[in-house]
This record gives sequence, structure tokens and C-alpha cells, in this order.
Amino acid sequence: MVHAELKANTNYRLSGWIKTAGLVGRGRALLTERERKVESAAVSATTDWREVDTMFNSSTNPKTDISISFNARAGETWFDDIKLTEMIPQASAAQDELAAGDAKRGEEIFWNNPTAGCVNCHMLGGKGSAVGPPLDKIASKKNAAYLQQALLEPSAALAEGFDQTPVSPMPPMGLILKAQELADVLEFLKAQK
Repeated sequence: MVHAELKANTNYRLSGWIKTAGLVGRGRALLTERERKVESAAVSATTDWREVDTMFNSSTNPKTDISISFNARAGETWFDDIKLTEMIPQASAAQDELAAGDAKRGEEIFWNNPTAGCVNCHMLGGKGSAVGPPLDKIASKKNAAYLQQALLEPSAALAEGFDQTPVSPMPPMGLILKAQELADVLEFLKAQK
């Protein structure tokens, strides 16, 4: 376990690479930020090198405990390049310079953007992960303003069933995506009816 001091009210990304061989049963390896109880996706069974990450906001607590976790009756796990990175907001383009959001581009970002990692936490159409709320038919349940707030301020209104902690493990997407990419992802979510 590593102890570190953080800046207050700052977003951080905990990332690293994990490789596993022969983990038995529910054996898994992951990264954990213990103060806020956020975890990366878990790697299990036999898996080649895979990058995992999790995001969190330090809020007013300047301390953190980072651990690498390996829990299995048998097997081996390797960890590499573990980093805790302060996320710096990107300067966004002026609103009038943005093209209208494009659902097709947003879909590409949702499924394939490794930095945003949407698919690592959200399930859609039977694919993805159940770490975060499922997004099937989300636009028939929530309006566009809610979806936009969920992207920009994920801790403002935690989804039902995912409100056990006061802070969402999802990072504010405005820190990760460009303004145009945000508009595209929002359009993609609005199409999920």
C-alpha cells in the first residue's frame, strides 16, 4: 500500500497494467483507492497485459491510500506502470465553434475511446461492464439535461442503486473529452430510447 497527499477538490486518475495467469474461481487483480473506495476493473483468469484505471475526486480529504490487490487461491499476477495522475481540465472550444453533436461519432467514442473508457463501466445492448448504471433506453428514462449533467458532474445526482458512496467513480467527462466529443457522446445517449 502506498500513502500519498493530494490537492483538495481535484480529479485524479489511478492507472496501471495488469497481467494474470491461471487465477482460479473468483480470483482477481485490480487497483484500489481505499479512502474513497473506488476500484479499477478487475482482471481474472488468464489475461495478457491489460490497462485498467479508475477516476476519483479528492474532495476535501487530502490523503489517499493506493493498493494493488490480488485475491486468488492459485495463479500469478503481474503489475506494471502504476500511476496516480492529476487530471487537468482541457480548454474547450467556444460553443459556437462546435458542430452539432453526432450520435455516430458518439457511439465510436463510447465503444472505443480508451481514455473515456465508457464501455469499461457501462452496459449497453448486453455488452460492456456492470460497474456503473446500464444505459439501455436511458433517454426514455432521463431527459437531455440529466444526461448532460451526468457526463459533466457525475456525483451531482447518483443513479439509483449506485448511490452507496457520496462520490461517483466516474470522472467528469469534461476533464477527459474535448467539447465536440462531449456533444457527440451526449447525442449518442439521447438516441438510446
